[in-house]
Amino acid sequence: MKALRIASIALVMILTLATATVFATGQRDVAAVDEVVRDGTGPSWAWDTSPVTLSMYVHEGWYNKQWDVESTLLDRYVTDKTGVKLEITTPAGEGAERLNAMIAAGDLPDIVTIGWYEEQFPLLQASGMLHPLEQLVDQYAPTFWNIIPETMRLWYTYDDGHWYGFPGFFWAPEHITEETFLETNQGMIARQDIMDDLGIVPEDFTTQDRMIEALRKVRDAQIEYNGQRVTPVNLGNLATSWHSVMTNFPDFFAVPREDSDGNLIDRRYHPKFLEAMQFINRMYREGFISRDNFTMQRTHVEEWISSGRVFLAIVNIADYKTPMNNLYEFDNDAKMVPVGPVLAQDGARPYFSPRAFAGWTVSMVSRNARRPDRVIRFFEYAYSEEGQQELQHGVPGTTFNMVDGRVQYTEEFLAEQERDAAAAWARHGANNFWWFYNPPYQQSIEAPPEPPALGYNMDRYFGQYSFPDMAWANIDPPGGTEEAIIRGEASVFWEEQIPWMIMADSAAEVERIWRAALEELDARGWQKVLAYQNERFQENKERLNLEFAWPPNQR
Repeated sequence: MKALRIASIALVMILTLATATVFATGQRDVAAVDEVVRDGTGPSWAWDTSPVTLSMYVHEGWYNKQWDVESTLLDRYVTDKTGVKLEITTPAGEGAERLNAMIAAGDLPDIVTIGWYEEQFPLLQASGMLHPLEQLVDQYAPTFWNIIPETMRLWYTYDDGHWYGFPGFFWAPEHITEETFLETNQGMIARQDIMDDLGIVPEDFTTQDRMIEALRKVRDAQIEYNGQRVTPVNLGNLATSWHSVMTNFPDFFAVPREDSDGNLIDRRYHPKFLEAMQFINRMYREGFISRDNFTMQRTHVEEWISSGRVFLAIVNIADYKTPMNNLYEFDNDAKMVPVGPVLAQDGARPYFSPRAFAGWTVSMVSRNARRPDRVIRFFEYAYSEEGQQELQHGVPGTTFNMVDGRVQYTEEFLAEQERDAAAAWARHGANNFWWFYNPPYQQSIEAPPEPPALGYNMDRYFGQYSFPDMAWANIDPPGGTEEAIIRGEASVFWEEQIPWMIMADSAAEVERIWRAALEELDARGWQKVLAYQNERFQENKERLNLEFAWPPNQR
């Protein structure tokens, strides 16, 4: 793990050098005075709609959108409306080399969009390479304050008192209503047709013993579908993610996150985490989980679900809505429905982490930007009700209309989807620019599909268990610190122990491996990491005015 330490230290050095470059070269802080339109009517973004090209770096290797005013209806519409054309670039794969190189050269684009959890975010905030957003709003987009949630600004205010990152997927408490449900990635979904054939009901998945009996029926039936044997359980892409093991099951089993004194708990140390591991091991020893599952990438899981080879999927449900819908389109009887969730032996109510409650990515304005006025005004458009409707749903009158305050897709667009859904979405350009997404508002305008889509049902079903988890956001130590190095090494070690626990030959062996792994974590200095995380956890609770954060609304 020396390489990890060297890489972290190198990033700090890169940003230090880059900061020196910023101040040495005297990058401009404001747009040329004669270019800025200082006032107008309506929202600030409408004051100046002259053509402008803004460069934008999105730190997501999978993101392949290019702004295309020639062939994409929405891109043309937004550019005509705001004057803005985006030049979007992304990294190659998942690596951070491109971002680090841009930082080292002091060559950031106008807009930088990265995950708030990336180590470059706090370092960029400290570097002097970014415009404080509150200053840009004051100077160029005063009407933007009318729609910015105060909670968002306060939560993302940096240690120096400035606000640098505008988040997407931020669940502002000011926007949450009684009708709002917090979407979550946690869940269990099962084939309705197989359940009906074998006399299984969704409630069978709420207790461990009943769930085991239900899965035995599937195993013993030796079901084949389209010439392939159906596996009773799939835990997702275990080759690259232990989401089910480290997030789903601890949430199902209500493993505590905070002790009676208000201190952060590392859930792996709690006896109920052992109970969860022993239950997963029990499913493996019963033959419900295929050994193939341990080497599966996400594409493999998608293929298995799409082809009907999975009875019960305990996965990140947001990742697999497309394959489950593909299966349903192929065979309307092969519908996957929400079940469970399975509970701990004490029957405690589960609490799920919501989907990106504190945000997913943050968009920043670099001091390289020649037109920071147009950048912050584009942010205003994107977060406005108009922007939210259009960037997510397409061109008004062509792709959708607002009917009684709800989105209603046009007959033309729906007909295009019937012919070729992928081509229709690509031509209209909707739902492909998420960096300013406002989840509560989107819920308020999206009409329930007719008939209700599978993903819609699942989000509502599992949303009943979600709770605000902002107190746990951004508590990990920054790169280059001793705690960060311990965390990186310990995480690799822990992931090596998980398959041994799952595949152990007895519940007693699971406990032996678990206890030995925790002793090794302590020997590696894990308590230093936990102490750091607890300090940040307490700071978060103070910012949120919470004495206790878990379980929610119980103290």
